[in-house]
Amino acid sequence: MDRSWLIGEALPQKERRRARRRNLRIPSVIYDPKRRKGMPCTLVNLSDTGAGLHFDGKSDLPERFVLLIAGAAALRRVCTCVRRSGRNIGVRFQSRSECRE
Repeated sequence: MDRSWLIGEALPQKERRRARRRNLRIPSVIYDPKRRKGMPCTLVNLSDTGAGLHFDGKSDLPERFVLLIAGAAALRRVCTCVRRSGRNIGVRFQSRSECRE
């Protein structure tokens, strides 16, 4: 059996995400209700449990905010930032019970 593909390359990692992601490019807005301030962003991927966002410019994003997703069926989700990398962030959507806290 030819195992040359093992040399110098790592085996594919098992996907650790619980929900399947869909790659998108949807204009959206990060809204901070405490400051009453919105910041445009692009929704780059979406799953049932969270999303990946890209934004232009520098800003001090809050840990929790409302994501307003544009489109035919506009959505509003309360998010918590779980990953930051330059102008890209990963967010987890809050459940309705978490929003009441």
